[in-house]
Amino acid sequence: MANQANRQNMIPGQPSTFQARQPVKPVQQPQLPGRNRKHPIHTAFFSNIPYNFPMDKFQEFALSFGEIANMYSLINTKGIAFVTYYDIRNAQKAVEQANEKILGGRPVRTNYANKSHFQHQDPSQTCSAILIKSLANPPKLTIHEVINKMKDYGEINTATPIEGQQGTFVVKYFNIKDAHKVIQSNVTQIGQEQTSLEFKLEDEDNPDIQTTPKPAQQFRQPMAVQQPPPAYGMPGMPAQPQFVQQPPTAQYGYQQQPYGGYGQPPPYGMAPGQPPNASPQPNQQQTNSQSVMEALSKLKKMIQ
Repeated sequence: MANQANRQNMIPGQPSTFQARQPVKPVQQPQLPGRNRKHPIHTAFFSNIPYNFPMDKFQEFALSFGEIANMYSLINTKGIAFVTYYDIRNAQKAVEQANEKILGGRPVRTNYANKSHFQHQDPSQTCSAILIKSLANPPKLTIHEVINKMKDYGEINTATPIEGQQGTFVVKYFNIKDAHKVIQSNVTQIGQEQTSLEFKLEDEDNPDIQTTPKPAQQFRQPMAVQQPPPAYGMPGMPAQPQFVQQPPTAQYGYQQQPYGGYGQPPPYGMAPGQPPNASPQPNQQQTNSQSVMEALSKLKKMIQ
């Protein structure tokens, strides 16, 4: 499968005034009606694309939402594509505005991918978060000093001290390029203290629901209309329900009817309603004996 990418130069974002944030619980993103949205990341997931939709046309469609850092296409085999945007606001725009857009006669479905990076790539390529640690002992570095230094490299999305780790902070940029400028600049001092900086990768991931799937819901439907579950394992692909047909058991209120029960055909040679291996009743034994005696009597008369 070919990995297709589109990279363009982009004017770096301008510094902006940013207020310090104290440690707070993550705020849940509002969900759009009828959509199960994940935490916003830089990679958008597109599905339900016609297999024969031209790649250049889809690339043009994806670029309409912002500059693309990377694109991974499986349109011609699975009708899906993963598009990583440099600016997370463009990824949000793509997920919110591209959903239900008609491409080649079909409505496109969108969501955020499980991960910003792909298995065959360095995850730092799509990381926009920087982990900053003061090397002083004890550290006295403040969030205000961190912001004043880091805003010189681009527009900051969030800046947060790590609770329980004095002198440790996470700065997240809107644009991936700005985070890379910080690392490339080799910043070693903020305020009066020596610091270490590195990418903070885990902030860019959504939970991979495919690695810890919930028990599949059982659907009772005719085998003729069932479809085999699709092959999964592509990075970031949302899980889909698997239809499994399973006969009901007594655990769920189902009891198997006995042989020859009401509405059931009896086994060969057995009277209706009679269980298998049943012994004949006394009346039935007497009737059988009389029939044998009558047959023997007729036979004797014929011989005489």
